[in-house]
Amino acid sequence: MNKRGLIATLRVAFLASLPLTAAAQDFLPGERARAVRMACATDFQRFCRDVPPGGGRILRCLSRHADLVSQPCFQALTVWGLTAANAYRMCLPDVERLCATLPPRSTQALSCLADNADKLSKACHDSLSDLELLNGRTGPQKGQ
Repeated sequence: MNKRGLIATLRVAFLASLPLTAAAQDFLPGERARAVRMACATDFQRFCRDVPPGGGRILRCLSRHADLVSQPCFQALTVWGLTAANAYRMCLPDVERLCATLPPRSTQALSCLADNADKLSKACHDSLSDLELLNGRTGPQKGQ
């Protein structure tokens, strides 16, 4: 790994270890995804234009180029990563309750959660909606 790559990796690790700031928490559902798209449009064209969308492939591509992307894109990816880590933490009880036979960090578990959107805890549903991973599926019923 070159020096720029090491610095970018250390910067991401450091930022990911910090608590979410007020600015990072003040997004409405779906705004983080839009923020990443806007901040990374040029970087997407430069590094990832041939990557097919879906399954997180574009985010992985941009993350692989973290040492080369623009500063606004890097910051948006960092906030996205913090949000995804928080969603994982919020949804772990739901995965254990609804998708117990699946590995918690798998795409199958995410699909299971999306298929059970109406049974999710409010915290999990809100976290996944914020990342635009539920595709408009309805939220938890009252009392959940």
